[in-house]
Amino acid sequence: MVATRAGRAFAGGLAGGAVAALLWLVIGGTLDLDAGLVVVAVVGGWLVGGGTALGAWGRGDAAHVTGRIPWLAAALAVLTWLVATFLLYLYAQITLPASSLTLGDRLAATPFTDWLAPQLLPLGPLELLLLAVVSWWSAR
Repeated sequence: MVATRAGRAFAGGLAGGAVAALLWLVIGGTLDLDAGLVVVAVVGGWLVGGGTALGAWGRGDAAHVTGRIPWLAAALAVLTWLVATFLLYLYAQITLPASSLTLGDRLAATPFTDWLAPQLLPLGPLELLLLAVVSWWSAR
């Protein structure tokens, strides 16, 4: 029963994380609203944590023991942030203006880790922290 509950919690958190990553891509990539990603981090945290809790306990209002479920939600939030940031990286490379290089050459010329470092400042750590904390809190 516990393994089933953890599996459902993981699947629910992944589903919430997928929606959050797509929101991240739309707000941060397509609309290019970097400050809007702070709001997406809060909403995404709620989606990941809520999905994790819903998967673990369902819709019932019965009292439940939180245990490791909030920590699973926080770990899934970090994974969501990594996936969303990688999607932004791919989007930035695909839509690079006036580039004569192929996508493969652009990805080789600017590795993800090189692209990531300047993207973190000034709001990146705050976004990651908000995403993880709100996920943890909403999974309780």
